[in-house]
Amino acid sequence: MNYKFMLQKNKYRFSYNRKMLLISDENIINRKKEISFFLKELSLYKISLKNLVERKPNNEVKNLLLNIAYAIIKEDSIISKIRTSRSLPIKEVSKFTHESSIFIEKWENYLLAYILLLCNTAYLNIQSYLNIEYNEENHYSNNLDSNNENRNLKEPSGMVLRVDKKLAYIITSYGDFLKIKISPEEFPEVEIGDLISGKTHKNIKFYKFPILMCVFSLILIVFLSFSIYNQPHSSIVVEMNGSIKLHLNRFNKVVSYSSTTSTLKKITNSVIVDNKNMDESIFSILKYAKDNEIIKKGSTIYLYVNGITIKEDNFKTTEDYIIENKLDVRINNNGKEYRINKNK
Repeated sequence: MNYKFMLQKNKYRFSYNRKMLLISDENIINRKKEISFFLKELSLYKISLKNLVERKPNNEVKNLLLNIAYAIIKEDSIISKIRTSRSLPIKEVSKFTHESSIFIEKWENYLLAYILLLCNTAYLNIQSYLNIEYNEENHYSNNLDSNNENRNLKEPSGMVLRVDKKLAYIITSYGDFLKIKISPEEFPEVEIGDLISGKTHKNIKFYKFPILMCVFSLILIVFLSFSIYNQPHSSIVVEMNGSIKLHLNRFNKVVSYSSTTSTLKKITNSVIVDNKNMDESIFSILKYAKDNEIIKKGSTIYLYVNGITIKEDNFKTTEDYIIENKLDVRINNNGKEYRINKNK
């Protein structure tokens, strides 16, 4: 562990308080040049503004990265390795800061951007824009910063680094790299180095988690609905030279069936009782059996209903067919006799 770093780990912080900025034509011209050089230097390290925008640290992490950057700037050996390899020596920085390699690797791009920006005197105008101050353990100041942060993040302002149609990549005075929407009415002609504000543009990755949660919830709902729909809730057995058993769900739809003889299997396979309601299924079975002379003249058909009680309205089609064709059908309606009204 580097005890020297631990003593200055919280030395600096980004402030959300407003800062006076001197603006002149010379400053604007110099700022454009600095931004151009800065973007070229970032590209040498294979860092794009898109990379920086897509992964944004929170306030606490950002301040830690700022302090790590300031500490590394003073370490010639680490800076030399960064310049030579054009990358961050992850393990060495991890050992130097006593932060995990995973943490350093995760924020490598942001950390390199801060290091390159703060260690080069060629970027004085950009550096002066950043609102960096000594960290004071002041509760009032911290609360003020927190309130300003909430306000600024709703419609942040910053220095334009690149313009992409109606969007602009900016660096804020509090160290964020953001992509914002440009308002044509407020900023008709936006150029590199301008100071503008706008609503943060959120790409698809911002909505990735909510979308995944919605998809997961939808799949879960479909799965549960399918499971509930296909869960047998009751059954009806049709006895005629063997038996056909229909399994019904809680909506009185046939979800499965079985037959004891090859003759009766022909009936279920022919009338396709799957997903039909109870009344239609039994009607189709009786009609097929009668039309194909499977029901012998004078024979009695038995229906055993288990788990539900047949109500008159739920059995209308079958009952009408039984009466019309003068079939002898005896129905055990969940333990009670179901009387067919032959006077209809």
